[in-house]
Order: sequence, then structure tokens, then C-alpha cells
Amino acid sequence: DSSLGAAAERLEQLAEASGPMTPARVLEEYLASALHAYGDASPRIAVQVWAEAARDPEVATMASDRFAALRTALTTLVTRCQADGTLGRGDPELMAQVLAGVLPGYVLQRLLDGEETAESYVRGAAALIGSAPAPSRRR
Repeated sequence: DSSLGAAAERLEQLAEASGPMTPARVLEEYLASALHAYGDASPRIAVQVWAEAARDPEVATMASDRFAALRTALTTLVTRCQADGTLGRGDPELMAQVLAGVLPGYVLQRLLDGEETAESYVRGAAALIGSAPAPSRRR
């Protein structure tokens, strides 16, 4: 609950940041914010929460509410990217739906591969959607 809530807050703050917004910048912050709470253990904890959400209606409701907040923040950011000319036209809600799915994909690959990094994942996603990668920022 705290992890997903914090991730949505960080994305909302990003939407208010100055400078052009790029999809790569959104992805970089999305992955970092969602995995920040528990450090290296975050991917394992995320998978456990997703599994528990499939089994426990109370956990599913909590996760669904927090995930909805993430998608709302991502929709705002997609709209901002489109306004800044860094992302093509399309339905921002549908595009945010796809972006929301990036996190589970990254988490799964990181768990199974171990070599996967957020930076390489963002570079690949940016290339796929035709966006320039975000400048590298060390955290």
C-alpha cells in the first residue's frame, strides 16, 4: 500500500516538473518510484503482493485502488508528453494502460534474469516507442 501510494505521488510530482516531458523520463521515474520502497527486495515483494491480490479480496481492492492512482498519474504524464510534442497522438488513457504494464514486465525480467536494469529497460522502451532516452541520472 505504501509503496504504490508513494509511486503515484512521485509521478504526480513529475507531472508538475519543469522542462519538456519525455516518455523515457516518465518510464525512468515510474520504475524508480515503484521499486524504491524496498530496495533490492522490491521485485520479490511486488510479485508476492500480486499473488496475494489474486487470492485475497481485501488485498486485491487495496492494490486495485493504488494501481488506479498510478494509471491516473500516468495518464496525466502521457497528456503532458503529447502537449510537449515528445509523444505521438493517441488516447492518453489507453497509452497509460500500456505504460502501467511496463512495471510488471520489468519486475518479472529482473527476477528471472538478474542482469536487467531499469536503465536498459528504459532505453529499450524509448527506442520501441521512438522517444529519445532520458539523460542518465544517478540516484
